[in-house]
Amino acid sequence: MQYLLNYMGRDRRYSELMRNCQTFAADFYQFVAGKKGITPFSQANRLDYHARPHLFLYDSTLYENPK
Repeated sequence: MQYLLNYMGRDRRYSELMRNCQTFAADFYQFVAGKKGITPFSQANRLDYHARPHLFLYDSTLYENPK
């Protein structure tokens, strides 16, 4: 549960093309399975996708949110 809270707390934005359930699933699978090169299913999501599995590891309260 803490990993999920870390991920959500570090980046609270939502974007239909860049940060949505498909990008979360790709990041989560990379984190849990320890694999690289996982991409979202939708071709539109793959265009601007940047893997962020590292967000699961770090507590969001340790960092300032950019304004």
